[in-house]
Amino acid sequence: MSRRSLAALAACALLALPACSNGGAAPGPDEPTAAQRLATAKQQADSASSVHLLVTSRDVPDTAEGILGLDGVGTHEPAFKGLLDARVRGINARIDAVAIGSALWLKLPFTPRHVKTDPATWGVPSPAQLLSPETGLTALITHTQSPQDAGQAREGQEVLRTITGTIPGANVGQILNTGDPNGTYQVSYGLTEPDGVLRKASITGPFFPGATSSYDVVFDRYNEPVEINEPSDAQTSAPPGMPFPGGTGTLAPGPPTATVTAKPARPTPTGTQSIGPADPP
Repeated sequence: MSRRSLAALAACALLALPACSNGGAAPGPDEPTAAQRLATAKQQADSASSVHLLVTSRDVPDTAEGILGLDGVGTHEPAFKGLLDARVRGINARIDAVAIGSALWLKLPFTPRHVKTDPATWGVPSPAQLLSPETGLTALITHTQSPQDAGQAREGQEVLRTITGTIPGANVGQILNTGDPNGTYQVSYGLTEPDGVLRKASITGPFFPGATSSYDVVFDRYNEPVEINEPSDAQTSAPPGMPFPGGTGTLAPGPPTATVTAKPARPTPTGTQSIGPADPP
């Protein structure tokens, strides 16, 4: 071995830099496979009492409509509260949303109160189902084919292991309610090292006709205490002409409530920008 090679090897050993990893090489005999790492990450997310979600989209056509992003917290009650980034009839809007079970309340920018509506009118599943192990975001892992370990890289104060794969369009449509069912989607996951917590997911493919678009998801602030209640300003009926995609809605009787007690905190990334609740100290 040359003196230069020995020096490079020594630098890797001393500094323990992720850049010195062997990328997508096959795991050693005692290391978990990419599929096993994904299964562990899914189990941790599915068992968390709450998870903060930040969803953004890229390369979306100007003509696309629906929910293009969100920022909020979800639980397995199931429940969700946060902000939805939507495009409806060519208008971009940031919508305050509360979902508990099948009930969904939205506060549009031009309305003074939350009004109940049907998620189906927006062409999306209820935000309360975002953390469903069977039909939520982590279900993408279940349908990921040919997962490959693409190595590690530092992002802020965390080291993330990237695992890539593909998902059939039919499965993407079942989970996200959008996209070409005959297409194939490229997916990548970022898992924290060494504990393997799911931190990021990115899925790219034919979500909209004539375009290749991406949705990026950040999973953080696991197991924070959160209480999700029916909005205190919920009105009993929508004003005439309320431009929800599916028409107006009425409030169901009884105030559903979802309360979550904190579990021991998991590591969270630093530097993530969010429009939702403030980061914990």
